[in-house]
Amino acid sequence: MPYSPFSTRVSGYLARELKLDNEKKEILAYALENVIFTTGGFILIMAVGYILGVPKETFCAAIAGAILRKFSGGAHSKTALRCMLVGALAYPPVAFLARYFFVLLGGTSPYYAILAFCSVGSFLIVARYAPVDSKGKPIVAEDFRRKLRHGSVVTVLLFIAIAWLNMTNSIGSSIISGIVIQSISLLPFQNAGR
Repeated sequence: MPYSPFSTRVSGYLARELKLDNEKKEILAYALENVIFTTGGFILIMAVGYILGVPKETFCAAIAGAILRKFSGGAHSKTALRCMLVGALAYPPVAFLARYFFVLLGGTSPYYAILAFCSVGSFLIVARYAPVDSKGKPIVAEDFRRKLRHGSVVTVLLFIAIAWLNMTNSIGSSIISGIVIQSISLLPFQNAGR
């Protein structure tokens, strides 16, 4: 698997210095790539959220989506950089809309009805489609698949409960927006052609 030039150089240097074989060098490059792009992606998401004036809401949406994704999998971008950009273009605007939605309708019957619809819809999507594996890391063990499905369902229910306990502020709608984005990434049209 090709890694960024930075990860490749650093892992090559560390492998030489620590006298690691090629397999361990690849594992090191993979770990570096994950740390760099996960950290960089989160910083980029938060920077855009800050620019839009919704850092708290962006944080809640991104954390809910990211934790659910660890169990549920979902659509993948072709490169880690593209994944970072998709996250930065998805979570902050949705968090902005969640805050606006709360300011506009918070505490009203339509507000609760729409969030109930989104909560139930996300749960049903997760229960039906999770986990979605990737071409690079297919889930081959049925026992592991069951654990991921169970973890996905528990995680989405936990975040729905946390969101509903925070319906008196924009945190609740932000958490729901994060799980909605992640749930959509599980749908078959998002994962076609893998």
